[in-house]
Amino acid sequence: MNWSLTDLAILQIRAVTVLLYSTGNVTQATYILNDANIRILFVSDQVQYDIAQSLFEFCSKLTDIIVFNEDIDISDCPTSIK
Repeated sequence: MNWSLTDLAILQIRAVTVLLYSTGNVTQATYILNDANIRILFVSDQVQYDIAQSLFEFCSKLTDIIVFNEDIDISDCPTSIK
């Protein structure tokens, strides 16, 4: 349900959802995020979060990571939001 509401909210503010392939690597994700000027990244599990956190170094526009799962450990990243 979180993803559905997020997609609707994104459409409401006239933004665009940009998907990252789950089989992709950090290099591919970096290219997509930089090319689309992504500022906020949504994740739903620890693996996605760990990859997303490493993208801050390479994506200057990225400001926040929003996680949909309360079990994800975000203690090492002050810009992550549960």
